[in-house]
Amino acid sequence: MSAFSVARDSGDGVDTWVVFQDGSGNIKYTEQVGGDTWSEIKTVFNGADKGTQIACVTPGTSSSPGTVVLRSTFEMSVCFFQKGGFLKQMKFNGKDWQDMGSLPIP
Repeated sequence: MSAFSVARDSGDGVDTWVVFQDGSGNIKYTEQVGGDTWSEIKTVFNGADKGTQIACVTPGTSSSPGTVVLRSTFEMSVCFFQKGGFLKQMKFNGKDWQDMGSLPIP
């Protein structure tokens, strides 16, 4: 299981996506966007390697000394997992998941 977040356009809070694998090997997600309620579970990708690790990227933030705030863009909303001995990269654009291809694992 992994997750990523982006700042809400309103500037009040964050929207969060939780990505996980189901028992059939499919990569799924749920999201909390614009409020406190989690969405229905949706599919990112079918047929990932069962038991794969999942890693998602959220841009870094800090509160001091120079404040870096979480942005409300999806430039770095990317998740990685294994499929057939390759590292699969999926990018979320705010509405849909895009298959960005696979990288060999040495």
